[in-house]
Amino acid sequence: MMAGATAVPLTPPEHKAAAFRPWYHFNRDLKANSHGLLAQQLDLPALQEALGALPSWLAGIGGATEQVAWINTLLAQVWPILDPAVWPILDPVVCQLIRSTIEPLLDDMKPPFIATMGFQKLTLGELPVQLEGLRVIGGDRQGTSANEDAHDGAASDCAKAAGQGTSANEDAHGGTASDRANAAGEGADKADRLELEVDFHWVGEPNISFFVELALAGPYTRLVPKVSNLSARGTLRLGLTRLVPQLPGFGALLVSLAREPQIKFSLDFGPALGGRFTAKPVAAFLDPFLRDTLATLVVWPNRFVIPLLPREVTGNLDDLGLHSVGVLEVEVLSAKHLPKKGGAFSTVDPQVELWTQPQHHVTSSVKKSTRNPKWKNQKLEVLVQEPASQQLRVVLQDIDMLNFKELMQVNLLKGASQLMRSANPIGRTALPLRDICGKPYERQEVELRLSGSEWAYELGVVDEGDTASLNLALTYRPFTELKADSSTPISCRGVLIVDVRQAVDLPPGDWDSGDSDPYVLLKVAGQKQQTVVLPHTRSPTYNAHFEFFNVTVPDTLQVQVWDRDYLKPDDLLGFCDLPVKDILTWSQGGGRGWRDGWWRLQPKGSKGWGRRGRQQQQQAQITAERPLVVAHRGASGKLPEHTREAYLLAIQEGADFIECDVVVTKDLQLICRHEPQLNDTTDAAEKFRDRSKTYEIDGANVTGVFASDLTLAEVQQLRATQRLPLRNQSFNGKFSIPTFAEYLDIALQAGRPVGVYPETKHPAWHNSLPALKAANTTIEKLVTNMLKSKGYDTSAPINSTAWLARPIVLQSFEINSLRRLHELTPVPLVYLLDDAPDPQTRQPLFEIVSDANLAAIESFVTVVAPWKGLLYRVSTDGGVKKLASTGLTARLKQKGFIVHTYTIRNEPQFVLPTCGDDIECEFRFLFKSEGIDGAFTDYPGTLVQWLDKNYR
Repeated sequence: MMAGATAVPLTPPEHKAAAFRPWYHFNRDLKANSHGLLAQQLDLPALQEALGALPSWLAGIGGATEQVAWINTLLAQVWPILDPAVWPILDPVVCQLIRSTIEPLLDDMKPPFIATMGFQKLTLGELPVQLEGLRVIGGDRQGTSANEDAHDGAASDCAKAAGQGTSANEDAHGGTASDRANAAGEGADKADRLELEVDFHWVGEPNISFFVELALAGPYTRLVPKVSNLSARGTLRLGLTRLVPQLPGFGALLVSLAREPQIKFSLDFGPALGGRFTAKPVAAFLDPFLRDTLATLVVWPNRFVIPLLPREVTGNLDDLGLHSVGVLEVEVLSAKHLPKKGGAFSTVDPQVELWTQPQHHVTSSVKKSTRNPKWKNQKLEVLVQEPASQQLRVVLQDIDMLNFKELMQVNLLKGASQLMRSANPIGRTALPLRDICGKPYERQEVELRLSGSEWAYELGVVDEGDTASLNLALTYRPFTELKADSSTPISCRGVLIVDVRQAVDLPPGDWDSGDSDPYVLLKVAGQKQQTVVLPHTRSPTYNAHFEFFNVTVPDTLQVQVWDRDYLKPDDLLGFCDLPVKDILTWSQGGGRGWRDGWWRLQPKGSKGWGRRGRQQQQQAQITAERPLVVAHRGASGKLPEHTREAYLLAIQEGADFIECDVVVTKDLQLICRHEPQLNDTTDAAEKFRDRSKTYEIDGANVTGVFASDLTLAEVQQLRATQRLPLRNQSFNGKFSIPTFAEYLDIALQAGRPVGVYPETKHPAWHNSLPALKAANTTIEKLVTNMLKSKGYDTSAPINSTAWLARPIVLQSFEINSLRRLHELTPVPLVYLLDDAPDPQTRQPLFEIVSDANLAAIESFVTVVAPWKGLLYRVSTDGGVKKLASTGLTARLKQKGFIVHTYTIRNEPQFVLPTCGDDIECEFRFLFKSEGIDGAFTDYPGTLVQWLDKNYR
C-alpha cells in the first residue's frame, strides 16, 4: 500500500498565546473603559471625560441661535445610560398627566354621535429629542411678568381716574401710570429669571391608540384608531426662575411652547365596523382635536410650573402661574383688499377672530359680501397675562353659512351647527403687545398686514402676494390702575374672573349607581360658560378658568352644578347666586377683589343661595332659641383642621361661629393649631425633625416639634395634614397654617356676621415659657390685643349692637385663664369641661359642678360647655338599651348658664351609643331632649341642614 503525507508545521502553544495577547489586552481595556463610563455619575467632570472638551460657547450662550450638533451627540450617547433607569419611571408619570388633562377635554368636546372615548393605550417613545437651535432670550426680553395684582377679580373701567391721581400720588406709587406699566413690563423678576428657547424635532415612535364607542350601540360599535407616524417640531420656552442660595440656584422651571408646534401623524382605524362610513366622521373630529386643540394647551403664555427644590426653599410658587394683569380693548375698525378664496364669482363674508390665550377667542360681527369691510362700535376685550412678551393673535376669516365641504363629505353626524357654519382663514398676523402695554390708557391705532401663512411655519410673516390689511385701535388697562368697590357707579363695566376649582359631597344624580356626572354652569351679564363633565364622581376637581367681560354692578353671578344625562334632560344638583356688588365689597380696604373660598350650594327648588333664615336677619344672638352651630376647627371633617380652606367651607355651609385653638410661636406670633405640638396636624416632623423636643404639659410628657420653638416664618413653611386617619387624606400638604389674624379676617370678610370662638390653648404652660416672661405678657394679653387691632370691640357686652355686628366668645379649659380674660374684656367666656380635673387647679369635675363653685364663677362665665360624654348614660328598659340624661344640662341651665357641648362627628364610631350610624339620633337627644343651646361639630353642613328642617 502506497501512502503519502504532507508536513504542516505547528505553532508552539506559548507562541500562539503571544500572538493574541495584544488583542486580548486591547479588548479588555476597551470593555473596562466602557464599563467605567457607564458607571459614572453624569456630573460635569464625567461628561468631560466621556465627550472631550466642552464647546466654549456653552460657557455663555449668546443671543443668536447656536449650532447644537454637540448637544444632539450628547443626548445620543447619554440616552442609552439614562433610558433603562429613568424612562420606566418617567413614562407612566407623563402619560398619567396626559390622560388626566386630555380625557376630560375629549369627553366635553366629543360630538353627539360618540357615547364615550378615551385612551386605549398610551406610552411614549424611547428615542431622544433632537435639538435644532438654542438661544437665550435677552435684550428684547420676553417672559417677564407683572403679577403683583394678578388676582384682581373685579376691575371697573370707570375707575381710570383713580389710577392717574395727582403728582403726589404719582410720586408715592413710583411714577406715572406709563412708568409703572413699563416697570411692570420689564418686571421686578428680570434679575431672577433666565429664559431659553429651544428648537426641537421629535419622532418618538409612541404607542397611542384611542377607544371610541358610538352612541347607538355602545361597546358593539367600539373603534380603536391608532396614532402612527407621529412627529413634532416646535420651539420650547424654558424659564429658570426664583433665585435661591442652593443648587441648582433656581427654584422652578417654567415650560411652555413659544408658538403652536407642527404636528404630523396618521390615524389608522384598521378594519373598523362600518368601514369608511363609520371611521370618517370619527377621524373628522379626532384629527383637528389633536392638531389644533392639544397643540395650543401649553403655548405661551400658558405654562407648566415645575418645582426644582422643596417648597421650604422656594417659597410659594403660585405667582409663577398664569395670572391676568390687565385688559386689552380691541376696537375693530376696517379691512381692505381681502382676497377671494373661491374664484371670480365667490363672495367674502369677513369676520375678525382674536385672542391672547389659545383657549379664549373672541370674534367680531360678520360683514356680508365685501372685500373692504368697515365695523362700527365693534369693541372686543381680552385679558393680558405677560405684557412684555405676549402677542395678540388676529385671524380674519370668511364665514360660509352652509358648510358645503362637510355636507359633501357626509359628515352629518358632526352636528347641525358645524354644517350650517364654517370659517375659512383669509389672513392672519401676530402683534407683540410690549409697546401697546407700555402706554396704558392710550388709544393706539395700528394697521396690520395679513399673511396667508400658517402660524407654525412663518408666524404671520407676509410676502409680496399678501395685500390684505386690517385696522385696529387698541387700549390697554392694567389691573394695577383699575380699582372698584361698592361705591362704583352701577353703569360701569368690568371684568369678572372666576376659577372653578372643586366641589365636595354633591348629591347623587344617577339613582342606579349613586354617582353623578357633574359640570358647573356659570351665568352672568347674559353670558354663559361651563366646565367639562367629570364622570362618576360626587367630589369633582375642575381647576377651570373663566373670564366675563362687560359685567356691571347690578349683575349676579349664577353658579349651577348639573348632572349630565345623555338619555334625558340634565338634572340640577345645586346652585348659588353671588351678587357682583358683594364681590366688589371684598376689595374694599385695599384688597384686590379676589375671594378664595367655598360656597354652599342650595338644593334644587330652593330660593336664595343657602343662607339660613336667622342669618338673613344679620344677627347671631348667642341666646337664640335655635341652637348655634360652632364649626369645630372649621369644617374639619372634610378638610384638614384649622386651615383657611376649612374655615371658609364652614362659613359657606352656614356655621354661626368658627372655632380656633390659639398657640404662640417663638417670636410671639399667634397661630391656629389644635396643640402647640405640631406633629399630628402638620408635616413638621418631616421638615424640622432636628427640632423635636419633650415638654411636660398638664402633667404629661409630650414629644414633637412645638410652635414655641419655631418662628412664624418657619411655621409658614409647614403644610396642614388631616389628623384622623379614617378621614380623607388627599388634601395633606396642600394648605398652609393660618395666623390668628388671618382667622379673624376670614370671619370679618364673610359677607355676614360670623362669630369667632377662640380658645387659649394650655394657657398656664404658654405663660411659663421664657419668651412670654421676657416680654412681660401672657397668651390672654396677646389674644385680646389682636382682637382690638382687628376692630373687635372687646369692651362690648353680649348682645350689644357692637357685639352683634362682630360676635365673639373666648373659651378655655382653665378657669384661671378665664379669670385673666375677664380682667381684660367683658365678652362672653366659655368654660370647657371634660371628665378630667382642671389642668391647672386640678379641681375634679364633681367640685367644678358643685353649687358653691358654680356660684363662684357665674359672675364671669357665660357659657359652660361640657364634653357630650358627660350629658348621657346608657340605661336598659325592658332589655332595650337607650340614652338617658345625667341631669348636668338641666343643672347648669338652672344656675343660669348657657350650655354648649362638643364634639359632634358624623362617623359611626363617634356617634352616641345606641344611635348606631344615625347622626340625627344624636341631634334629637342633644337638642330636643337635652335642650343644648349650641354645639361644636366637625361637619357644620350636616347640622345646619338638620336644624333647617327642625327649627324655624
